[in-house]
Amino acid sequence: MSGNVRRMMGTSQDPRLTMDERLKILYPMDASSVRATHSIPASCGIYYFEVKIVSKGRDGYMGVGLSAQGVNLNRLPGTGQSYGPTFTTGDVIGCGIAFTDIPSNMYPTVGLQTPGEVVDTNFGQEPFLFDIEGEMFEYRSRMHRIISDFPVPGRHGEWQQILQKMVSSYLVHHGYCATAESFVRGTGQQISEDLSSVKNRQAVRKLVLAGRLGEAIRLTDKLYPGLLESRPTLKFILKVRHFIEMVGGIDEESTSNGNNSASNGSTDDNNKMDVDPPSLASNPHRLERLIHFGRCLQTMLTELETTNGKNEENTKMLQDAFSLLAYVDPWESPVGWQLDSSQRESICTTLNSAILESKSLPGKPPLEISLGHTLRN
Repeated sequence: MSGNVRRMMGTSQDPRLTMDERLKILYPMDASSVRATHSIPASCGIYYFEVKIVSKGRDGYMGVGLSAQGVNLNRLPGTGQSYGPTFTTGDVIGCGIAFTDIPSNMYPTVGLQTPGEVVDTNFGQEPFLFDIEGEMFEYRSRMHRIISDFPVPGRHGEWQQILQKMVSSYLVHHGYCATAESFVRGTGQQISEDLSSVKNRQAVRKLVLAGRLGEAIRLTDKLYPGLLESRPTLKFILKVRHFIEMVGGIDEESTSNGNNSASNGSTDDNNKMDVDPPSLASNPHRLERLIHFGRCLQTMLTELETTNGKNEENTKMLQDAFSLLAYVDPWESPVGWQLDSSQRESICTTLNSAILESKSLPGKPPLEISLGHTLRN
């Protein structure tokens, strides 16, 4: 391997092996192996390299191929089982993956056992003896033929119905009742979920997106008894968001004077309240309630860790929320991003999916799943 390629790949090896800048490996003693430090990329369709036997040495005991990360480098790799003809001095061995469903993180590996054995490797710094480019072209062509020959409904109407069903399920999933009703009337589709159920989820969704987490939690408990109790992590996330909304003065439970001017969640262009809430320093009663709520959240976290083990994400989430109390103006603080209304969207999505799954409905609409596959490819 050339110097540049070698520095990029890196190797793990037994210190008794000798390598030059071409990754020519010489071995004068007992069995030992050398392994690349970087595994074969998971996204690589075909991975190939070649190993030339410069000298078979005394007995020609060599192991060439792929191994897992934890392979013992103090021995010859492999099981000793013969898979084909043997090789000798001057032969070039082409190496790659010839099976499916193999473990991930496989590493190119070469092992030598008897004195005088020398091998040279080629990872593409020189032309390969084997026509790997032609093999890759044939592989792509074969995949294209499989895709092209895959049977799909011959009639345009059937395909159109599939697309329309995906759109209607997306609208229903996110609680767009009026739009979904209008769409199914125009396309002749049927809604898989009862409309009253869709409207219930829509009501919960609106409360979360408005920052009224206290009401959202109570409505969820009323409409879906036992849901949050069976999902303590979700309940914890909602409660932490409730705390954040109280700090920001959005949630109706954050005020004690009955002023609901901000309870509808309306914000200006910067997602900040039109009327700033009184500072915590000027409202000891509000601060006292927040501290009490914070202690309850800390207790919830401790119970979660006792049951499910420590979770760094949950710990950081609560620490970030508590950090808001350290600033006179939390909105302008380094942790003020938590008060942005956009932070409610992911929580809303998580709660919506949990409700659907509790009713044995898909937690994610087919349209989003298909789009995710398309973007990954």
